Amino acid sequence: MKIIECVPNFSEGRHHDKVEDIVAALQTVPGISLLNSCLDADHNRSVVTFLGAPGPVLAGALAACNKACEIIDMRLHKGEHPRIGAVDVVPFVPLAGATMEDAVDIAHRFGWNFAERNHIPVYFYGEAALDLHRKNLAEIRRGGYERLRDKMKQAAWRPDVGDAAFNERSGTTAVGARMPLIAFNVNLKTSDKDIARTIAGTIRESGGGLPHVKAIGIFLESRNLAQVSMNLTPEYLKIKGFTKERILETHMPEAAGY
Repeated sequence: MKIIECVPNFSEGRHHDKVEDIVAALQTVPGISLLNSCLDADHNRSVVTFLGAPGPVLAGALAACNKACEIIDMRLHKGEHPRIGAVDVVPFVPLAGATMEDAVDIAHRFGWNFAERNHIPVYFYGEAALDLHRKNLAEIRRGGYERLRDKMKQAAWRPDVGDAAFNERSGTTAVGARMPLIAFNVNLKTSDKDIARTIAGTIRESGGGLPHVKAIGIFLESRNLAQVSMNLTPEYLKIKGFTKERILETHMPEAAGY
């Protein structure tokens, strides 16, 4: 049996009822296993993790993301985490029995369906990227929601799916296929955001730092602390010997039977 994981990130982390509505929409789809749902008020962001066979995962992703478009208004959104839309990013990850080609296929099918239904421009990234310069999610996010209107006017940044028309309420969405990654945040004993940014710029690969590490520095208002927020990318995990089967068994015990 092929198992695909989906980890959509939504630009809402301050209203529990809205996140609960998104999760409820997801759970109406048979064949879905919900692994986790979390939200952060400072990031103003929520992350939902679920898995299943390709068909249910596609249906579940559409149900959750369609609901998010109904209840999240980017015109009202403020938060520390970089974002470009109400449904900011939707990655599909191949796990037991599935290949990257399976994840790319479901990413493309989701992107076309989601864009058509919600009139939201979509960019494909990671292994699902249709243009090489869009493979890196950070390049798609560069400038954030606030620069989308002007960015989409550039020939190099016309969306892969949908019209190059700025959707003020919902922004745009990045849809991708990738192997598992690890998100790792470190809170500093300071409230100085500049210190966090300096550390992030030093350690991330793009700044000449550690290979396969992405990092940003942010301020957590609720805790009066600066934070270095990092991703250890799939290449890092490969070097360390973390296979998708090992990750499935070790970090997702709910899914060990699949």
